[in-house]
Amino acid sequence: MPLAQVTDAMTARNNRLFPLTWVVRTSMDPHAISGAAARELRAATGGLPVSRVRIMEEILAAPARRAAFTTTLLTAFAAIALLLAVALAAAIVPAHRATLVNPLDAVRG
Repeated sequence: MPLAQVTDAMTARNNRLFPLTWVVRTSMDPHAISGAAARELRAATGGLPVSRVRIMEEILAAPARRAAFTTTLLTAFAAIALLLAVALAAAIVPAHRATLVNPLDAVRG
C-alpha cells in the first residue's frame, strides 16, 4: 500500500511497533557528527524525525547491564535466604535442646 494512502495514526503505530533503524559507521567521534547525520537522515526520509541517537557501545552494553542487574538481584535474594536460614537455626536449636532436658533435673541441678 503506498505511503500516501496510509493514515497518520497507522503510520504512527507502525513507527512505534517497527521503528526505522539506521546505522552510520564513522572513523570520527560519533557524537561529533550526530547533528550532521541527523540532518542527512531527515533529508533522506522526507523529514521523519530522528530520535534515540546512540553509539554502538551503548547498544551492546544494554544486555550486559540487564544481566548484571539480574545477578545482583539474585545475589541479594540468596543473602536474605541465608540470613533467614541462620536465624531459623538459631531459634530451633536451643528450643530443641530445651525439650531434651528433664524439667526436674534442671530445677535440682
